[in-house]
Amino acid sequence: MWLQGDKSRALDFNGIIVYQLGCCAMMQGGIDAALKHLQEAKVISSIHKDTHPAKYARCLLKLSKALRQVPGREAEAD
Repeated sequence: MWLQGDKSRALDFNGIIVYQLGCCAMMQGGIDAALKHLQEAKVISSIHKDTHPAKYARCLLKLSKALRQVPGREAEAD
């Protein structure tokens, strides 16, 4: 997986970009794509949560909102 090999994917800047992709997909109604991007952004931001806790919290909030739109996955949003 990319966390074990090339570390460039784990850079904070990439996490921001992936988060924005998830937000755009969610606004366009692509919940599956939004979930994919937001979950990846959550992984990246969790690496940096000690130095950037607000970015991590923002990812969790948006991921929670996306999960609430998927029938049967509302419990995961909590």
